[in-house]
Amino acid sequence: MAKFNLVSSLAGTGRSYIDAQAVMRDTVLHIQVLGKQVNREYGAVQDINMDSVVDSFQTWLQNASDPTVNEYADRKSAASDKTYFRIQFSRNNDGSFKFQIPGPEYNRGYGATFTASAENSDRLATVDDCVNAVDMNPHVG
Repeated sequence: MAKFNLVSSLAGTGRSYIDAQAVMRDTVLHIQVLGKQVNREYGAVQDINMDSVVDSFQTWLQNASDPTVNEYADRKSAASDKTYFRIQFSRNNDGSFKFQIPGPEYNRGYGATFTASAENSDRLATVDDCVNAVDMNPHVG
């Protein structure tokens, strides 16, 4: 059985995150997770509407797929040749989800981070299913 790839926090906390890839489609962040089958044959897909975030972050996310801007834009779509960027996520104790994206500095030295609140968890059901399918406690290197 395929498993999701766990990676360490980009902030150096040692916290485990599920490794994924993403691309912006207009104002929607399209996330693909390769591994255990959740809602796709290759793993999982989750779309997050980002139209309520500030324009500068939307622009940063749009540029994150450009390899000339982001050295971490080196992943290919599961279904096409479109370039995706790295993203990783984990569930916080309050039920919200924390996302980290390596790339040019936005709101962190390693790139960007954002949190999707627990109130939106029904719209993040696939992300939740991924986290539930993994033991998030082991230390990863």
